[in-house]
Amino acid sequence: MNSKNEIFEGLFDLINEGILIFSESENENILFFANKSAGVLLDIDFKDFIGKTVHSFKNTPYYDFLINLIKNAKESEFIQKDLTFQLKGLSYLYEFHIRKSILNEDILYYIWFSDVTVNRKIDEVKGNFFSIMSHELKTPLTIILGNLEIIKDEYPNIDFIDAVYDNSKKLEKIFDDLLTVSECYNGKLVINKSNVGLNSIIEESWEFVKSLYPQKKCVLRFEYDEEMTILADRERIKLVFTNILDNAVKFNRMSGEVTCIVRNKGEKVIVKIKDEGEGISRRNMNEVFDPFYQEEAANTRNFPGIGIGLTVAREIIRLHRGKIEIKNDEGKGTLVNIELPTGRKKEEVNILVVDDEEIIRKLFLRMLDNYNVYTAKDAFEALDKISEFDIDLVFMDIDLPGMNGIEATRRIKKAYPDISVCFVSAQNSIENVKSGMLAGGFDYIVKPFRVNDVLKIVKAFAK
Repeated sequence: MNSKNEIFEGLFDLINEGILIFSESENENILFFANKSAGVLLDIDFKDFIGKTVHSFKNTPYYDFLINLIKNAKESEFIQKDLTFQLKGLSYLYEFHIRKSILNEDILYYIWFSDVTVNRKIDEVKGNFFSIMSHELKTPLTIILGNLEIIKDEYPNIDFIDAVYDNSKKLEKIFDDLLTVSECYNGKLVINKSNVGLNSIIEESWEFVKSLYPQKKCVLRFEYDEEMTILADRERIKLVFTNILDNAVKFNRMSGEVTCIVRNKGEKVIVKIKDEGEGISRRNMNEVFDPFYQEEAANTRNFPGIGIGLTVAREIIRLHRGKIEIKNDEGKGTLVNIELPTGRKKEEVNILVVDDEEIIRKLFLRMLDNYNVYTAKDAFEALDKISEFDIDLVFMDIDLPGMNGIEATRRIKKAYPDISVCFVSAQNSIENVKSGMLAGGFDYIVKPFRVNDVLKIVKAFAK
């Protein structure tokens, strides 16, 4: 090797993941490096692009995606996104990561990506398996629990009957978690939101969890300023708090305290749940949300589980446009921070307009001046807005650059099934309408449209 650069390039060429490095110079992003795997995965000879700006990709299928990826990285240190595209007649799913870094006053954007098509397919198979198993086992469990309740009424306070009943309830919780995980894997987790009382959900979850571990004799210290209302799916959010409180009791010390503090922060509510257990080892903090993760500790062996409670909680909270994070003080307990949006009035509707023509976006803003309206010029920006804001209804142009409106809708409905999509197109073809409805759209309007056409859609949705 003649130089450090050759060593550097040689090492990266051995990596299976694609790697692209852009440098920022005078507000332009220039491709500084691309390894061999990047060319293989994207079917591009990057030698033609080295030293050129990102705009040199304009005639490739990845141009809009790269522009948005770098744009988002300017505002956030780390971004992860998926991209589905056709290559040589086959459909591939790639997972992209980008990190912004400053090196010797130079701004660099490191992009690395890999083919996750097979892994996601395996996840889908896992999800189907969990779903089938859970459904098949729930029927006999229903019969067991129903008969046990009858027996408990006739013969109360018999230890072995109580033990069988308590453990059957634990099985029921595991099956609920498995069903939810299977829905997450398959993109079928549906959220039906309404304004619900948060305090009562937490209290109900606590009573259920306390009944699962009577021998722990843990107590709940519940602090709140007022009865909080959130916009949520009651049963799904109840499952979140059941799982988190379950961990707080399971891994707590005997007769330990679980602290739950609820605070109103205007448009969001903050919930903090802390236990007095041993905490999570620092080396495992990055794995706690992974499916089937189990902390190796004496408490875990005493109260086994299958390690999907936090996985379920994170997915449900994500679909509610909320956040969850875990802070750990090893040896002194675990703190779970949850952020959820507060409730909105039924007549309030958050609308997203997606169209590559600015004049159309401005027209929608004027037509819908009585509503909360956000706009996006392409599918990638739309997906970012949806992850950031609590969108209810999307007006989606079909003929978008980069990723068309049909594919964008498939992604939206997979990640956020509760969002409604109305397609907008200049083409009034049966094929377009059919494709739109199959992708998850609920209605369709054709350009040129009028104010009444748009308002009719919004009013129909609001009902």
